[in-house]
Amino acid sequence: MLIGCVYLFPNLLPAIVFSTYIGTGHTLDLPTATTILVLFNLMKEPLISLPMFCSDLIDLIVSMKRI
Repeated sequence: MLIGCVYLFPNLLPAIVFSTYIGTGHTLDLPTATTILVLFNLMKEPLISLPMFCSDLIDLIVSMKRI
């Protein structure tokens, strides 16, 4: 379940952002949409890696307390 959410969230984020942008009364033109999609594609891998990084960080903190 968690792995599915990790890979689903970065793919849903552009749709949520576009919906919010249009819902607030802005007009979505091609240059803006292209820029946003490129930025989200650049952020996709870090967003997928973030939960694993947080888990490893918690493990590190627990291990350091044991020493």
